[in-house]
Amino acid sequence: MSDMKHKQLHKSQLLNWASQYNYVAFYNSCDNLKDSYYQYDCLLAVSNTCALSNNEDEHKENNLFEKLDALQQQNKNWLFGYLGYDLKNEVEKLASKNEDHIKFPDLFFFEPEILLIKKDGNWYLEVHHNKLTINGLIKEIEAFKKTEQVDITKASLKIKNRIDYASYQKKIDAIKADIENGIYYELNFCREFYAEDAIIDPYKVFKNLCKIAQPPMAAFLKMNDQFVLSASPERFLKKTGDKLIAQPMKGTIKRSEDAAADDLLKHQLKNSKKERAENVMIVDLMRNDLTRSAKLGSINVENLFEVMTYKGFHTLVSTVSATLRKGVSAVAAIKNAFPIGSMTGAPKVKACEKIEEYENTKRGVYAGAIGYFNPNGDFDFNVVIRSLLYNTKSKYLSFHTGGAIVYDSTAQAEFEETELKAENIFKALA
Repeated sequence: MSDMKHKQLHKSQLLNWASQYNYVAFYNSCDNLKDSYYQYDCLLAVSNTCALSNNEDEHKENNLFEKLDALQQQNKNWLFGYLGYDLKNEVEKLASKNEDHIKFPDLFFFEPEILLIKKDGNWYLEVHHNKLTINGLIKEIEAFKKTEQVDITKASLKIKNRIDYASYQKKIDAIKADIENGIYYELNFCREFYAEDAIIDPYKVFKNLCKIAQPPMAAFLKMNDQFVLSASPERFLKKTGDKLIAQPMKGTIKRSEDAAADDLLKHQLKNSKKERAENVMIVDLMRNDLTRSAKLGSINVENLFEVMTYKGFHTLVSTVSATLRKGVSAVAAIKNAFPIGSMTGAPKVKACEKIEEYENTKRGVYAGAIGYFNPNGDFDFNVVIRSLLYNTKSKYLSFHTGGAIVYDSTAQAEFEETELKAENIFKALA
């Protein structure tokens, strides 16, 4: 790596410069460096060539996991992109029949032409083509003037939601009836917020979102006319060497501006039987998923019910680790844990079937995973939550929020939690 520590590049400068490329991936820890599995402050990758994707009208016939596995193992290069929730249909005998309004690919990855990494406060040039020099790149970034593509004076935004409270209540009653009848014991139920004819500046909104939420696994993706702005606080799965790390997040409570009241809320969350039950169910599910990839006897719950505090909310996070079994590839390890347990429920397959019945729109990128592979085969992927999708061509904007429904859930409390999870996106758009 070539050191760029003598030049402190501003993140806004970087994204402005990156906007000239067809494909952009920017991953930002937002200075949440207390995570013991933290590796990079920021990653910025750009390219004009896509490595792997699919059309929204195609799906299972593509064998996308297998194609990604071949690409990753053959090229031994960095790869940046996402895995959409509906890839579940390649893992299990499932289908996605709900309407797709946003029309993003089920999977998307590209190899960087240029890759910048910020680690320990210093910037490094990791990948570059042609005869790009460090000083030349710095001058190019600092001199770049972004062509304004969004006329803010014409900006319009009328956000609606597809499930009102009355409908939501009926669906929660039906889900709880399923639980009583033993069909499943937890189901992640989500609803979509959306806007048509929406005009936003995705670069500005992402900057706002990071400032407001300060999420540890923020991600910005550009795919020509399509954008994903993710303020995710949750890690799905990370591989470093032969170690796999999953950090399921379940159980959320709002914060208070009063310090004493805020401490009481943390205590309330930590000791809530309902929230702990939600979390431990997903921990058990993740342990089961990891057995498909793990060396016998290596699965370990490193941390259970840790309260993590972010802007606007406290949440319960547990950490599960395992040693990767020989012969299991990096992509296979991800596929073996997909779809993400914290976004489905348990048992997973039955929960996915019922999600399709109760939700009324296709999840797409939401509830999937955004991340990267490095040349060594290590990877790190978030859970796509607290995330905004925007299609500049159709001017359609979408974001989902949801929560785990268990026997003790109430419609009012769950509905309020979905509102809480949407707050930062509304603020970023304002």
